[in-house]
Amino acid sequence: MLGRVLACVYPMLGALTEADLDHFVGEFGQDADAVRARWYGALADCLWAYLETEALPEARLSAAQRVLLLFLEPSGDARAEAQRAQIREEINGDVIARIAGDVAVPPDFVEWLVMGE
Repeated sequence: MLGRVLACVYPMLGALTEADLDHFVGEFGQDADAVRARWYGALADCLWAYLETEALPEARLSAAQRVLLLFLEPSGDARAEAQRAQIREEINGDVIARIAGDVAVPPDFVEWLVMGE
């Protein structure tokens, strides 16, 4: 049940903007980097729940969703780690923008997720 709730929240968290973040930070006097980190962490949890409850089986996942799933649910599998390393080496701003557009999240979130480890 929690997965379904998180999956439902995903579109709303993904739709937040930097202006929304700036407003929240200004209104509540919080540290912007800390708020962004918490937002991205919550967005990652909700996106993972969405992919697990709404978009699976994997045959229905888009290429962008499959890439993000590698980073949302990292395994200790050596092959998966090799795939993540290769993606990190080859990714660029255009690819990040396409992935972000495909899953309706900010490009900075995709960069944070993929390059964050």
